[in-house]
Amino acid sequence: MLSHTLQRAPADQDFHVFTTFRLDSKLQEFPAHTTACDETVSDIYLLPYHHRRLKDATERMSGFEICEALTSLESFEHQIRVAAEKLANDNPADGNQADGEPQFGVVRRGKVSVWPSGHFEVSLVPVPQTFPILLPSPETFTNHPAPTWAVVLDTQPTKTNLYTEIKTSYRIAYDRARQSAGLVPSSTTEVLLYNELDQIMDGSITNVYFHRNGKWVTPDAGGLQGAARQFALDQGLCSIASPAVSKDSLRPGETVWLSNAFRGFFPATFSTR
Repeated sequence: MLSHTLQRAPADQDFHVFTTFRLDSKLQEFPAHTTACDETVSDIYLLPYHHRRLKDATERMSGFEICEALTSLESFEHQIRVAAEKLANDNPADGNQADGEPQFGVVRRGKVSVWPSGHFEVSLVPVPQTFPILLPSPETFTNHPAPTWAVVLDTQPTKTNLYTEIKTSYRIAYDRARQSAGLVPSSTTEVLLYNELDQIMDGSITNVYFHRNGKWVTPDAGGLQGAARQFALDQGLCSIASPAVSKDSLRPGETVWLSNAFRGFFPATFSTR
């Protein structure tokens, strides 16, 4: 594993660490999600994983003051609930659009941000109801649906540092990789970053899983360690890639899996540029 120790935040007044998540009422119906959430029934996808991710990030990044909202899982969830209630109060007609307009279900895209000062902020936006694969089994990876996404390789290596391992507002490497691939927010193509040793790190907005030597593996080569990725490791859906996945091992047409903590898990096809 490429791992970097304490590093000072850039001299940027808006610099912050963050995590994005899915708030989806249907999650409360799945015992597997309750188990993943430390036996707590929750509509926040992988709630404790986000809490641990942010707590770890603020501890690894020097210059961050203690954030009260991160001192316990209960306080973390409470702040998200406050934001959800405010959204509901500010948008009482949410889900009741006029005929012909997109219908929203009880799904929100959320973002929790923490600044060096300890300031904690939650934002939530309504999104159309979708039914992604949120709780895959090992069989899901093998007996996958037809991929609707494509993945391509970045055009140059990325130097690994703490900002490639922790999700922060300092996303120069990821923004450059997406620009090089001509991607926009609505794109159904992902770009894979690789490090100075030609090892795959992760995607620009996802973690990635490859089938190697008869099993599914995920890189640990200096990229982001997302909430959904940690869930996949904990559930035995994959293991850490050893040896690392070389960019030269990718073959046109091979299926890889992608994940993030809003879209869940989804297959994609590797393509050359």
